[in-house]
Amino acid sequence: MKNSLGWKPDTWQGDRQEGCEIGQSRLHMGAMTAQRNRLSPENREEIAQRLSREDPARWLASRFCTPDDRARYVALMALNLELAKVASIVSEPIIGQIRFQWWREGLAPLYAGGEVRAHDTLSTLLDANLPSAVALHTLIALIDSHERRFLSEPEAAP
Repeated sequence: MKNSLGWKPDTWQGDRQEGCEIGQSRLHMGAMTAQRNRLSPENREEIAQRLSREDPARWLASRFCTPDDRARYVALMALNLELAKVASIVSEPIIGQIRFQWWREGLAPLYAGGEVRAHDTLSTLLDANLPSAVALHTLIALIDSHERRFLSEPEAAP
């Protein structure tokens, strides 16, 4: 049974249980895992269109990149948009912290060669082969900086 955040308590996948420990139970994002599938051209275009709508200056900057670099840049900016919008969609600091942790845990399989969670931004990062260009600790630092900003600006939350 899922709660309102889409988390399923005590869900096992194969021989291991994924998620974070909370008390005696373990939680993980329900239905949020997928194989290492590549994005379709339509999905890639949808991500680029989202960037053009939500951050036109960075989208325009992406037009000056080589095609390989553009894919990585758009993927990185898609992650940045996801992290930036946490403040506008959560009402409690703990929920924001859970979301930021979800992103940290979601990035790990990209670098370890494991199963990647089914999220278009994570798929975009995989498709752009971002792990070959950006170190994991750099992306974790990006998440950490968004989290620090979120926690230091309580008035930004709805």
